[in-house]
Amino acid sequence: LLIFFIAVVELAAVDIVSSSLCTIGNECYTVALPSTTLTGLISGRGVNSTLNLLSNPIGGSSFYSTDGIELSIPPYPADPVELSYYKDNLDRLADASEANYTAVWKPDFSVVSPVQGAVTLLKLHGAGYEVEVRSHDTILLKDSGMWRSRVVDVTGVDLSSITITTRTPPFPGLVSSRCPVDPPEGAPNCGQGGDHELARNAGAMQFAAGWDWAQGIPDRVSGLFDRVEVVQMGRVRVESGTLRTKSVEGLVDVGFRLVGVNGGERIVGSASLTISYEGEVVVERKLDVVGGENGSGEKGEDFVFKDVSIPNPKLWWPATMGSQPLYDVLVIFGGEAYSWKAGVRKVDTYIDEKTRGRGFKVNGEKFFIQGGNWIATDAMLQRGGRDRYEDEVMLHRFNGLNLIRVWG
Repeated sequence: LLIFFIAVVELAAVDIVSSSLCTIGNECYTVALPSTTLTGLISGRGVNSTLNLLSNPIGGSSFYSTDGIELSIPPYPADPVELSYYKDNLDRLADASEANYTAVWKPDFSVVSPVQGAVTLLKLHGAGYEVEVRSHDTILLKDSGMWRSRVVDVTGVDLSSITITTRTPPFPGLVSSRCPVDPPEGAPNCGQGGDHELARNAGAMQFAAGWDWAQGIPDRVSGLFDRVEVVQMGRVRVESGTLRTKSVEGLVDVGFRLVGVNGGERIVGSASLTISYEGEVVVERKLDVVGGENGSGEKGEDFVFKDVSIPNPKLWWPATMGSQPLYDVLVIFGGEAYSWKAGVRKVDTYIDEKTRGRGFKVNGEKFFIQGGNWIATDAMLQRGGRDRYEDEVMLHRFNGLNLIRVWG
């Protein structure tokens, strides 16, 4: 299954780019979004008073080589976030705890212009580890986990009253770089991955614990580390499009999800499907949609255009076996649209008769997997972005690899 999510067509969508960040001690700083708790505190210059960080940072000093020649470390950038990347400065920060890294965010929603009659959704594309969204004393969302997007219906809510509280994982662990070299009797059993407590709940970014060689990230990359977005749209939204290839002759199933913010009303209507290639429409279909009697609710209901035939399909192949043509897929329901790109390709697995090991086929052809291990672009999630991700994926391709193992 190959899915590329491209766009959701909405009445209005605005990225929130600024927020106040307050700590338990009610020290508040203005920070740019997205931001982890740690980088927000550092960029807000709150680290010296809050975390006792870097009163004498490493960088810009002199030292002598073994043969007596004076050397110098170049002055590090004045940007305190950049300074935190240098040498072992991170280990001089207070480590993960609720007291140090619980953050209350108050995003600047003044950039949002209300659309009359629209449903208003707050989208947290990346927030962790524990997240609580409130309007005054009303809890709108309470959730835990790092890698899930959250959507909160805030229709009719005064956006200026919204706060978002984030906390570190319940099992922050002890990072490798903080493990004692000669632990006393009764001390945590440290080794690769620290004391392994972070991996225990299997939901956080393991290398943030200082796994292997990596320096531990004190706040375990908690906070609002991806986009915060306000979307205004109709009563039912379309999302989660999929295209599943059933045969290399072009027979596919196209799935989508309808999520209703309709007060439990049953979703009934007609959905349309359009599949295009290089601007030319190759498939058009209609589907009568009849939802469950209790309405779709926040989790939504799944529907499928079954046995859709794409004429003369252009098959998608791994980089080492051919080209990767992609079709544009568009589903519309009730004025709401969802579009994405998808490749037509069928993957099968089998047990090889000679090796008795598992093998794979793509479009009926045997496929030898040559993979690379990609840990992450940046341990503090500050230096990513579409261009850098694309460059790193292309590095794998240029080296003749056809599979990426995402670790950590």
